[in-house]
Amino acid sequence: MGDKATSIDAYLDGIDPAFRAELERIRALVTRLVPSVEETISYRMPTLTYKGRALVFFTASKKHMSFYPSSWAIEELKDRLSD
Repeated sequence: MGDKATSIDAYLDGIDPAFRAELERIRALVTRLVPSVEETISYRMPTLTYKGRALVFFTASKKHMSFYPSSWAIEELKDRLSD
């Protein structure tokens, strides 16, 4: 599941194709909302950073996907978020 990936693309290449489309959608959505994000791998998860801090993490396991927004990101970008 992308344990040794060094980029988001490499991570996505190693996961179940059933999850890849949704993770790509999340990646594109966050990038569209915050165009200046940078991509990295942190804690073995694809991570999008903003202003030098982790903005969101997303990952896939054998039976589920996870999305982890940073608490500071929710507070700072709340005007861009909706239900």
